[in-house]
Amino acid sequence: MEKVVIPSAVVVVLLLLLPPPFSAARTVPSDNCTRICGNISIPYPFGIEPGCYHAGGFNLTCSLINHTVHGHAQHRLFLGDGTVQVLKISIPANTIRINSPRVMLKDYGGYTINGTWGTGLPEGGPYALAESVNSVAVVGCNVQVDLRGGVNNGLLGSCSAVCPIINTPDGPAQITRIGHKCAGVGCCQAKNILEYSFYHIEIHMPDMNNTADATDSIAVYLADGVVDYTDNMTLYSFPHALPATLGWVISNSTCPADGVAPECRSVKSYCQNTTVGRSGYMCYCSSGYQGNPYVAAGCKGIILIAFSHLNILQTVI
Repeated sequence: MEKVVIPSAVVVVLLLLLPPPFSAARTVPSDNCTRICGNISIPYPFGIEPGCYHAGGFNLTCSLINHTVHGHAQHRLFLGDGTVQVLKISIPANTIRINSPRVMLKDYGGYTINGTWGTGLPEGGPYALAESVNSVAVVGCNVQVDLRGGVNNGLLGSCSAVCPIINTPDGPAQITRIGHKCAGVGCCQAKNILEYSFYHIEIHMPDMNNTADATDSIAVYLADGVVDYTDNMTLYSFPHALPATLGWVISNSTCPADGVAPECRSVKSYCQNTTVGRSGYMCYCSSGYQGNPYVAAGCKGIILIAFSHLNILQTVI
């Protein structure tokens, strides 16, 4: 028997990751839960069939929709009764990404026009538009959009889009955009700063004399990311919906004094009360763990083994 000395400055990181979220169906009360719709995973506390989701508001609908462009049917996931399309569910971030329909408003000559965002979300449910991630955006000319919400219908964000008229060799011409960014010419965008489930949208058109076509429609969005105002996008061809990110909580309850919340089912999880938007709590995996805290044994350990500037003795027989 001899001893072999192996010098080492190696850091070995081993991550014990969760299996795909839809395999978590084995950890919820029913063994017959649908955990995937199309290419979207459906982790608990969300679900489709009774007994597969936490409570009202977390129930989803998987529908087979005929695709008119490609000529074939596709499964699509929707909140509740099938009004709002779901694009992605994130358990670690406690967010759900949806298709956020545009609010279309016609020009009516200098009047303030009101609209509402949030139709299709469960009333009193667990969802609110995630702050800082989403923006209010308007596509149009010589228009201002105000975003309002909360008990007092306070002003939460505002932006203005102009379409200036310049003189060219061919006569006056209206500039409807500059480049591809939504930067105030033909399109403007402002961050949403507070989380609510519903918003009031006010459209102001103060100067109709400087608008080339007073019958143009105005499209308003609440969406995440930066709106890319590309060449083929006009007031008529701009998308019917853009992605938006909702935050969600376990509603109408708070973390118990002992910190053991009924929906934080994994042993290695903890409860945290929400501080914005709506009443409720969220579950997270404990430090050193990751996965789904809402299912038993859902939080898996992250093992970090570091050997740096050490000598490892290996016995060879």
